[in-house]
Order: sequence, then C-alpha cells, then structure tokens
Amino acid sequence: MQDIKRLGCGGFLSECNPDSSVFDVADEYKQGWMIWEYKPFLSCMPSSPPSINYFYNNGSINMHMASELSRTYAQVVAGTDHAI
Repeated sequence: MQDIKRLGCGGFLSECNPDSSVFDVADEYKQGWMIWEYKPFLSCMPSSPPSINYFYNNGSINMHMASELSRTYAQVVAGTDHAI
C-alpha cells in the first residue's frame, strides 16, 4: 500500500493465500484482488486439505469456498465512497 500511495497509482492483489481475512484487509483499503483455480488436481494450495480447493474431485464447486471469497462491488459510486 505504501508504494501505491507513493507512486499515486492503482494496485491489484493476486497470487496470494486464499484466506478471507486477507481479502477483508484488501477491501478495507479498496484494493482490487482475484484468485483463480481450475480444478483440484491443480490446486493453488497443493498441500491443503480438499476443503480449501474451489472444486471437488467430481468437478462440483465447493460452495463454502465460493461463499467465503465472494464479494459484491459497486460499479459506480455517486459521491465519495467510504467503505466497500
């Protein structure tokens, strides 16, 4: 965040531990972020238990992970935004 302020530019968080507390802090600073994973056989957290993966071995989505990481964002804000 210090570099973003110093450079006067935007930032984007990627390639991080998929922990909702990390994204809560990113939201606090209005920092954009994303996480991706194609299937559990190519997990972003290979040593993690299956509950950390976004998809189960049968291809169905892990709804717990989806709900932990889902956020809504305003596309347009009238006035000054104070929090996400």
